[in-house]
Amino acid sequence: MTPADLARKWINREQTPEDGIPSWLLVVMDVGWTERLLGEPEGSYFTDPVGFELRQKRVLRTAFLDQLVCVPQHQVASGFGGRMPHGSFERDGIRIDGPEGVKEHYERFLIPALERSVADFPANASAIREQFLAGIRQTQDVLGPDCLRVPYEHTQCKPVFRYGEYGYESWFMFYATYPELAGEAFRLEADYAMLQNGLLAQAIVDEGLPRLVRSDHDMTDSRGSLVSVASLDRLYFPELERAMGPLIDRGIGLIWHCDGNVNDFIPRLLDIGFVGFQGFQYECGVHYPAVARMTTRKGEPLTLIVGGSVTTTMVHGTPDDVRREMDWLVENSGDSYLALGGTSSICPGTPWGNIDALLESMLHYQEHGKAGLRQRVGCERPFGRRPT
Repeated sequence: MTPADLARKWINREQTPEDGIPSWLLVVMDVGWTERLLGEPEGSYFTDPVGFELRQKRVLRTAFLDQLVCVPQHQVASGFGGRMPHGSFERDGIRIDGPEGVKEHYERFLIPALERSVADFPANASAIREQFLAGIRQTQDVLGPDCLRVPYEHTQCKPVFRYGEYGYESWFMFYATYPELAGEAFRLEADYAMLQNGLLAQAIVDEGLPRLVRSDHDMTDSRGSLVSVASLDRLYFPELERAMGPLIDRGIGLIWHCDGNVNDFIPRLLDIGFVGFQGFQYECGVHYPAVARMTTRKGEPLTLIVGGSVTTTMVHGTPDDVRREMDWLVENSGDSYLALGGTSSICPGTPWGNIDALLESMLHYQEHGKAGLRQRVGCERPFGRRPT
């Protein structure tokens, strides 16, 4: 059975304990590790980042991926990626320096733009569908038959927090001061998402593509929700349910990418119809063994992508700690349909030996499945150190 075959069984919720556990993509931001893995000279990654990433995925026997992430060259030097806007800046001639500027921009630019996108969708639908399918076909052709390309681009339509456009301080002050206007944008975003997600869900069914979509949006930190959960129950979650409904109704499994403490979100997302989760910052109070025992709203096991913690164990632990954490994840996975990787991108400065141990564990379980558990660790997470 190829890695892609394992991914198909996992996506189709046919995985048994004897089946190999598929490996998700590893995003290793230290390009030196990838250069060493491929036997290439130091500094050569940036001559062909896409080619290096594709070769890396083949060598790692990656079973499936939904994104192909290349390391930005500036990140190697700085250790950081893109930066959110902050302080005072101008957008479309409006000074964004607090909630009033965001309000003005919403009223004059954002809300009209969202209304236009809904009105213009019928004229653009054919091109959107073809771009979506062409992107999947092109990547699948390059990956080859052993790695499964799973839908991602174009299926991320949903209401969003717009801190990336207006900055954290200004946008969250705007949300607190003008929640109804923020809610109007959520409503229009859901109106558009229902159209596009319905179009692409049907394309997934018609073309026989993998019926799985990972939905990403960072809405929590280590303490919990970035805004009042009560306000989300009123303004956000009903619109998210409308936005994702066309995918759910056509049998597309939805999993939520869950950085931070998402405990308050988990039951709400399951009620909407999500079938599982990816990520898990265990150190933020998310009790993985308890989540793995939960079920979908239909009473079925969850679909999970879990892995070594990139903020604690991978950075501060030892190779043995990484192996124990991976064994702990498998041991406590219950009846869930399981895939393995890292919890997120593996940052520069992570010891190479820990990345090697993560890969070794992923390959072991890809071959032996849950039935091949190497050691029993117990329910308590074996490595709990928080970064200082």
